[in-house]
Amino acid sequence: MRKKISIALLVLGMLAAVSMGLEKTQSNQAWQSAAPAEPEIDEWQILPREGSEDVHVYPVLTLTGAEAIEEIQGALYTEEREIIGGEFEIVDGTGARFWPYQVLQPGHTYEWSVQVNGTAMTHFFTVSAMALPDEWIEVSLGTQQWVKVWQGGQVTQQFPCSGGLPDSPSLLGVFELQERGESFYSHRFCEGARYWIRIQDQFLFHSVPRDEQQHMIQSELDKIGTAASHGCIRLKDEDAQWLYEQMPEGTMVIIHPAVSDPVGEAICFLEKQFESPK
Repeated sequence: MRKKISIALLVLGMLAAVSMGLEKTQSNQAWQSAAPAEPEIDEWQILPREGSEDVHVYPVLTLTGAEAIEEIQGALYTEEREIIGGEFEIVDGTGARFWPYQVLQPGHTYEWSVQVNGTAMTHFFTVSAMALPDEWIEVSLGTQQWVKVWQGGQVTQQFPCSGGLPDSPSLLGVFELQERGESFYSHRFCEGARYWIRIQDQFLFHSVPRDEQQHMIQSELDKIGTAASHGCIRLKDEDAQWLYEQMPEGTMVIIHPAVSDPVGEAICFLEKQFESPK
């Protein structure tokens, strides 16, 4: 009798163990099916495309995907493994633009290393071998802001300037000088200026702001070299006049951000947290 009871208890114990094992397996399967899948690199669309060879000397690199971008950091590498920092702009929650801190060199290959939501990606592209125009204008907007005039591959003029404030930023990208005029006055901003040249839409190069009587506003002159405008690129009067008289319509203009911290946020990130691809 005792032997039968022992066998029965043993059978019941085995059945209980099997039942618990099944429940644990089902629980693990349920957890695994509920766990989010790791994002695949192929889910992200990156422009310029991998291996592109027709890229402008100032490319705006873009990345888009179905996943919301919660964190994104990275930088460009040259062929010599030098780092070119830049700034990211989140677009519609699932896309991003990267604005390099400098103009790239024609005929060179660059590597864009990006980390999105903890996933690292590496992307290669070659800037086209097209020659830069003989004359063009570079605008750099960082802690110190300036305009450089390039002629024949050399900087022939350099002026301090003032771009847009954070709540009224200047345009970034590649443009061409358009029409110009000797003066204007904006009732909206209660300011005017001299020697204006249109960059695009309401964004202009122009002199230090004037009041309605065309008197220079000294407090605005004192800000030249730092962010101060409603989006236009302000220059000292003599520099605005030089640009107005010397640079023709159609001249290429590249406006880009510049590192605000001398070390550079992107460079700090790469050195401290992001392992450079070998």
